[in-house]
Amino acid sequence: MPNTRICIIGAGAAGLSTAYFLKKQGYQNVTLLEKAGRVGGLCCSITHNSRSFDLGANYLTPAYKQVLKIAEEVGAKLYSEGAGQIYNPFKSTPGNPYYTSILKAVTAGTDPVTFFAAIARFWWERLNLEPILSVPGFAGISLHPELTQPFSNWLAQKDLTCLETLFEIPITTFGYGPLQEIPTAYALKYITPETFGTLISYGADINFGWPKRFVDGFQRFWERVAWGLNVRLNIDIQQIQRGATIQVTFTEQEQIIDEIEPRQEVLEFDYLVLACPLTLDVLNKFLDLSTTEKGLFEQIVLNPYSLTTYLIPDLQMPAPVTNVIPVNAEGNPWFISQQFLDNDLIAFYTRLDREGKLTKKDVIQGVQKTLENLGVQVDDHYYTYDQWPYFPHVSSEAMQAGFYDRLEALQGQRQTFYVGGLLNFELVETIVEYSQALVKKNF
Repeated sequence: MPNTRICIIGAGAAGLSTAYFLKKQGYQNVTLLEKAGRVGGLCCSITHNSRSFDLGANYLTPAYKQVLKIAEEVGAKLYSEGAGQIYNPFKSTPGNPYYTSILKAVTAGTDPVTFFAAIARFWWERLNLEPILSVPGFAGISLHPELTQPFSNWLAQKDLTCLETLFEIPITTFGYGPLQEIPTAYALKYITPETFGTLISYGADINFGWPKRFVDGFQRFWERVAWGLNVRLNIDIQQIQRGATIQVTFTEQEQIIDEIEPRQEVLEFDYLVLACPLTLDVLNKFLDLSTTEKGLFEQIVLNPYSLTTYLIPDLQMPAPVTNVIPVNAEGNPWFISQQFLDNDLIAFYTRLDREGKLTKKDVIQGVQKTLENLGVQVDDHYYTYDQWPYFPHVSSEAMQAGFYDRLEALQGQRQTFYVGGLLNFELVETIVEYSQALVKKNF
């Protein structure tokens, strides 16, 4: 067992956590192949003026039990995020931003008694679903049609529609889609009882110390994990053949002092773990997909999301976290972060359209319009721009039709396993939980 050869494609949260748990199980011959020149995947961090900023995954709540456990082991320190607020783009005019509290925004249109009664009922409903939703993965979810329907339908059935604006903050503005679209199982997998408690206390401006961030950034947390693993970067995989063994042909950009030369290599493994995007545009480039794999992976939907940062020394936000409610049109910022009020780097999170009609220019113009309302003029010279193929998922119809039952049945076939956000929701903690469960079950 210790010498079993295992190849993991991708060194993001899924690949690194899988390798981490394999190492815990005693496996010594695990190789991670990563296309990029860094680890972390959608956990991306930069440093500006001696402070670390997250340009991808960011927050941790008390629900992040496995991540917090690993963080303690590798010595990754955390700090508490500051207060939040709401920015209303439709009530704002140039130089006159309209800010309000989260509590005021989410309770608009209802009365406090109705709202807080709904909070109590949601908590009870969610606790009752814990035996189903706490199991890593979505196998058997088709047996629960109430959980495969759109989340807004579920809220209406439970007479919880008055909570929709509250849930738009962690779900819609964070890139997971409209409540009328996202299947309930995804939304409730994300909104655990612990996370819901954090959402309520944070929205009520009650400081319990959550949510938190990593002092050095989420990417640097994964770098600490990677220190003890065999990770090879700048890998371009040409072909993976699955037969009696797994044969991987790839080119590595090998750096010798100041020269970079491509070097081709062929390695053999006993098992393959796909921790890369499970979309056909990625997998068709190097993998001999089966008909079943193609039929499943062609159903995956992505929510493209971008993050733009500007250095704006003459703007100080009233709070480090600004949620945009009501949700603006795609192409405009839905979330704004000035992670440190004494630092001039400000981040703008923007949801893009799936058709690809919205361009970087559109995103920049949307940021500029928002900044104009905030009383600041900026040009096109942004600091950073990143675009993510975010939140791999399937529709309510596909989920109800048994997509996840068929996907889970594939685990282990042709010596291949699958991990990542698609399997257990696109959130670092749920990704790590699934990796742990898969290793425990199969290795």
